[in-house]
Amino acid sequence: MMRSTLFLLAMIPTLLFAQPSWVRVEFQSDTYGGESTWNIYPVGSDESVASGGPYADSTYFQQTIPLPSGEYNMVVNDAFGDGICCQFGEGWFKLNNGCDLDIAVFDFNTEQITVPFILDPCELPMPGCMDESSNNYNPWATVDNGTCNVSECPEGQAFVSMELTLDNWPNETGFTLVDLAAGQFYEQVLPGGFNFGDQLATYTYDFCVALGFELILTDTYGDGLNGSASGGQDGGVVITACDEEVVWELEDLAYSDNDGNVHYSGAVFVEPCEIEEPVVGCMDDDYVDYNPEATEAGDCLTLHTWGCMDPESFNYDSTATISDLNSPCVTTIRIGDAAGDGWGNSHIGVKQGDLQWIFTMGPGDFSQSWDLVLDSDEKVDVYYFEVGGPQQPPQETEFQTLHNSVLVTNELGDTLLAEGLNPFFDNGQGSLQPFKNPEWNVYSFMPYCGTSCIPFMEGCTDVTAQNYDPEANTEDGSCYYNAGCTQAGYLEYYTQGYEADYDDGSCITLAVFGCTDSEALNYDPEANVDIDSCIDVVEGCMDIDAYNYNEDANTPTDDCVYDAGCITGPGEPYWANDYCYSWVIEVDPYCCETAWDEVCAEMYDYCGEGVTSVGTVERSSIQFYPNPTSSLVNIQAPVGTIVTVFDARGREVETTTDRTVELPSLGPYVIMANYKGRIKRETIVRQ
Repeated sequence: MMRSTLFLLAMIPTLLFAQPSWVRVEFQSDTYGGESTWNIYPVGSDESVASGGPYADSTYFQQTIPLPSGEYNMVVNDAFGDGICCQFGEGWFKLNNGCDLDIAVFDFNTEQITVPFILDPCELPMPGCMDESSNNYNPWATVDNGTCNVSECPEGQAFVSMELTLDNWPNETGFTLVDLAAGQFYEQVLPGGFNFGDQLATYTYDFCVALGFELILTDTYGDGLNGSASGGQDGGVVITACDEEVVWELEDLAYSDNDGNVHYSGAVFVEPCEIEEPVVGCMDDDYVDYNPEATEAGDCLTLHTWGCMDPESFNYDSTATISDLNSPCVTTIRIGDAAGDGWGNSHIGVKQGDLQWIFTMGPGDFSQSWDLVLDSDEKVDVYYFEVGGPQQPPQETEFQTLHNSVLVTNELGDTLLAEGLNPFFDNGQGSLQPFKNPEWNVYSFMPYCGTSCIPFMEGCTDVTAQNYDPEANTEDGSCYYNAGCTQAGYLEYYTQGYEADYDDGSCITLAVFGCTDSEALNYDPEANVDIDSCIDVVEGCMDIDAYNYNEDANTPTDDCVYDAGCITGPGEPYWANDYCYSWVIEVDPYCCETAWDEVCAEMYDYCGEGVTSVGTVERSSIQFYPNPTSSLVNIQAPVGTIVTVFDARGREVETTTDRTVELPSLGPYVIMANYKGRIKRETIVRQ
């Protein structure tokens, strides 16, 4: 069977709880095999689900194909139009199911023939080890083929293992293993028991020996396992006991006797294996006392405490004795074929507890993958095997095996299993090794998914904060509640209405301090921050030599009077009472001609009730310097002057009678001096 004629399956993942249905196509071509082709169609469909041909001349072909149960038509064509049966060799077709029940047997002598058939479910016999205690147990096996490995022997006996490697003519080889103590067969394979597909295959046979054994090797051709003498490869036999010590090895590959078929018939005696003393200890891995080397159960005292054991993690548990693992998690299984022509009869089975899956891959795909949810605390078995496949020539068996691969990874990206050539690099020339056994293998691993440890995530953990981080689990002091302008040199700092604790970049406009009242004497049209420095307009005579000089006036009028008048009138001199009473202007004859009374007092009493006279002190005599300043401000004023310092927002900073004040920080300030009701204000800048 040539590689180019193989029909390979479409990818069919199947839960193993259902019985599959199968059809096996057998075909004997005539002397013009290149004219023959065939297709299988579901009834009512024109889409082919299987096909084959053309073929080599006068060859035999068979292929087992899994198909859903149902009704089908097989359409066979002959390109020349004379069929396959009669004139140029006798060809034929046969269809049967996986249980070797014939569905159809036919030939034809026309251009085309259509053969209907019905495919029912059939449990395919699967040989293998059915002993769950054996290390090569096959959970899908339905027929025990006697291949279960023996791992332990009774006291006083030796554990013996024979490895038989066949040459290129396996159907010629036979052997018998005899128990010398009981006179019974351990194992026997008669010539013809191995077939063509067993070329160069290695089989292992394990048995327990009480006294010794006899091995009888036969070869019907008479040249033994000396395959290289005829252009093939040699086989061999190696028998080990107990601690893998070689007790017998085939040396004469070309064995024969007078009959040409017997190489060896004699006794091999083996000493019983030494029984190691039992190791007593706790055999339950749920306990701290667990001893993985224990062979006999002892006391288990302290249960494990599961938790995070990483001190660098947020949920570190100092009392934990064993790491708590994440479970379950997603495990990805990917199978590949470096040639892209599928797996034929090869399959991958996955089993964890009661969960089982089986996968294969059809032509046209280099890889397929599936996500399986697996527990991290239970072993997973991955089986590589062939189901109901035909015997293949050695080159095709090698081709199929060397190109198949399986890769299992967890959701962390860790590789849990890698077997077979890597089909994803260099077109199948990757670094991984081929499967150890072309027909059968099992791989076990624990599907690690990482621990339950949670890393520290720093951030603001206060839900009332503007920058609350729901993913943070560790407070880093970064919380803020009033984002805004935090720089005092900007307008936004004074106009936002609150004191910001986080600068959000809103400081845009530089602050200009001054009087913003357009009606004030010192109005500054450039100012955008008012610092209570505005001075009210006070009109009056500002000539000190005038009788009506107004020391509070800051805006001159043209009504200064230099002739007091009424100096010799009643109540003379009315203007000389500590500057609290004005002289009476001559335009007021009433106060000039009559005695000073309440009417005149109400009109001309400058001090008013309860107000202390300021005497001769003038506002102009109070001075602040220097301005601007680096820190200190000096006040020149009479003794008893009260000095108050206000910041740029009008808040009182300090009140003192000292002649020196210190401005606490950079920026503008307003200093007010009050001497007996006489007040002077001035803006001072610290820079």
